[in-house]
Amino acid sequence: DPADPDVISENQQYSNYPDTPEEVLGGSSAGYTEGLLKKVAQLGVKGSQYVTDPSQLTYPLKGVTYVELPDGQVWNSAKVEGEGILVVHNSNKTAVIKNIRAHYNFTGLIIADDIIHIHNQILGAVVVLADSPSEGNTIGNGTGKVLYSSDALKDIIAEAERITKTNYGFGKPRLSVLHWYEKNYQYAVKFY
Repeated sequence: DPADPDVISENQQYSNYPDTPEEVLGGSSAGYTEGLLKKVAQLGVKGSQYVTDPSQLTYPLKGVTYVELPDGQVWNSAKVEGEGILVVHNSNKTAVIKNIRAHYNFTGLIIADDIIHIHNQILGAVVVLADSPSEGNTIGNGTGKVLYSSDALKDIIAEAERITKTNYGFGKPRLSVLHWYEKNYQYAVKFY
């Protein structure tokens, strides 16, 4: 309802919409080269996980969780519980997370190629990479809630900073959060 003072904007069209999870966070110009989130997840530090089969995930989710589904696969009846950054993506942008189960809460940022039906509570933010999501602009049909929280996102970024300051040893990439900014409802984190 445009008359609702809590509604900032509706049905917005965006130019230069992100194609990759890293572009959601600012892309190469912000220090997020393509594939960086996947690499961080593969390190497995402080609970970060990389899987191609969601049944292999351990809960609660922590750190960076990267689910790389095969082309066209749907993660149905998805359990999304925990915190951090959750990425559901593949190079063709066809990875789908569907029917996120109720009774499990998530705090942080979810970036997915496509999302169908959120039934849990997400505190933070959700970004869908699909140009034309399969369910249009309706990703919920029940009791689910996506509650935007800059505080939750800042906490997740602070945890990412703690993870990245761990000494992984020779040859392992390191990241440090340089800054986090909010401007005109666009959010980015810069790592180096």
